[in-house]
Amino acid sequence: MKTAQQIADTQAMFEILAGEKYSWTPELSELAEGYFTFQQCAMGADNPLSVAEAIAMSVGLIGFANAVGWISEAGYRALMLKASEVRQEISSRWAGQLVVVPFGRRAATPATTH
Repeated sequence: MKTAQQIADTQAMFEILAGEKYSWTPELSELAEGYFTFQQCAMGADNPLSVAEAIAMSVGLIGFANAVGWISEAGYRALMLKASEVRQEISSRWAGQLVVVPFGRRAATPATTH
């Protein structure tokens, strides 16, 4: 569980990146935490597809927050821009490389009938 100071730090960083102040609810606090958590997942990803997936989750959260009126369109755009910058920075690890990302299941899929 996060301490009150950690929650306040997350809220402050979210407001700085969004460029606006918020009336914090428990739901918006959790959403802000998720936004940063997915970006941290992207930073630890071992391939560009995993980076894209984690950033997409981060962006999905702020898209939802904008759709339900928790953050403004301007805040959404600012947070989206930051997420895109994070994705580009992380993805640069694979610049100029051919990256093979495994797809599908490793185990055989059981046969089914319909």
